[in-house]
Amino acid sequence: MTQNPGKNVKLPAQDDLFEIHLHEGRMFPPPAAFSAQARLKSLAEYERMYARSIENPEEFWAEAAEELEWFKRWERVLDEDALHARWFVGGKLNLAYNCLDRHVRGLRRDKIALIWEGEPCVEDGSAEVRRLTYGELLEQVQRFANVLKSLGVKKGDRVAVYMGMSPELAIAVLACARLGAVHLVIFAGFGPQAIGERVRDGDCAVVVTQDVSYRRGNKVGLKGMVDEALERCPDVRSVVVYQRAPGFPVAMKAGRDLGWHEAMAAASAACPPEWMDAEDPLFILYTSGTTGKPKGLVHTSGGYAVQTYLSTKYIFDLLPHRQRVRHQSEDSRRHDQHGKQRHDGRVSSRLRHGQNIMLHGGEDGAPNGPGQSHTAVHPSAPARGPRPPALVRSASTAGRLFRSRFMAISCHFYGFHFFKNSVTDEGSMFLISANSLVCAYSTCPYPSSTASAGTPVTGTP
Repeated sequence: MTQNPGKNVKLPAQDDLFEIHLHEGRMFPPPAAFSAQARLKSLAEYERMYARSIENPEEFWAEAAEELEWFKRWERVLDEDALHARWFVGGKLNLAYNCLDRHVRGLRRDKIALIWEGEPCVEDGSAEVRRLTYGELLEQVQRFANVLKSLGVKKGDRVAVYMGMSPELAIAVLACARLGAVHLVIFAGFGPQAIGERVRDGDCAVVVTQDVSYRRGNKVGLKGMVDEALERCPDVRSVVVYQRAPGFPVAMKAGRDLGWHEAMAAASAACPPEWMDAEDPLFILYTSGTTGKPKGLVHTSGGYAVQTYLSTKYIFDLLPHRQRVRHQSEDSRRHDQHGKQRHDGRVSSRLRHGQNIMLHGGEDGAPNGPGQSHTAVHPSAPARGPRPPALVRSASTAGRLFRSRFMAISCHFYGFHFFKNSVTDEGSMFLISANSLVCAYSTCPYPSSTASAGTPVTGTP
């Protein structure tokens, strides 16, 4: 290196700049008794399944698709060329129908589909909790689908959903899928500019939002940010506003805005599902926009439904005789919406299996401190779900009492490979290894569900 940094600077080689400490070779196998009860009982069993998906992908994915209900069976599993792959060609299905109707027709009408725990605490200091059965959720979805119909929404139209984590968010998304409308979920932490960019780019005619969202006991006004964003979105003709905080003042624009509760009360509870072609668009997921203009990726109905169904079955180790409650919080939704996992699959893929879901309408640890996001899981049933690194770090810094309480909950947390290198506390590492099935592999090639990507995926791990 020259002593004169302003002239003829010789930069060191890249290898001299960084010393890599992230090589990790340790393995944390699950207990033998746990593996014996799993769908995939060993790495060898997984590798056999993976090899079959590579050698005969059409047969492999046809078997997976048979577990869903199709209005019309596909003519060909895969039609591909150098640039495009079309899955389940000619097949007709509906995602919302597979999530709800087929379970309501059977023995799950009165089974709990969704458990929601929110902020703030109610008067006696306990958490606010709502439960919806499959029958109740289907009724609410059909009502809101009819609300959207009354606003002129039809198959192929785009609907933006900007809400906090609540049952109404799931209802809105499933209602769009029932109608064949393309939903576009916008993270509730975004401001007016980010909202406007996505609404304009998606060419949305309707926006679904709410008055406020709670975060650590504070009210975050969502409707006000939508109003500001829509000043630059002249094509939006309707805004549906869910009232989360009764009495909270919200400006309603005459001729454009309508209240969720009033519209739902007037809507019919019967709405037949739209027959969707397997290649019809289902939803648009935008990138975060941190490196440039947000880019929307269109996911199609058939490939997405089958791939997420199969991934959920194996990654979450779902078996018919097991009752599973999985947890989703505002924090984990923030990580997932900007990552590889798709927001829609976090709700719909579990419902397609007839499982129940837990949603936490706030930040992990609020309002009652560490562990709040798991209080509704513990007395209910064993739970499984992926956790972001933030929760693991919170557990490692919250003290022994919380860690022991966290360990006592009958849960299995997946996604260890995402955060194993970020955890240095020995107790936390034990916490993860004790509650993680680290051999729940998810790298088999999957049907293309992205209409805009246009690259063949057969044989791609």
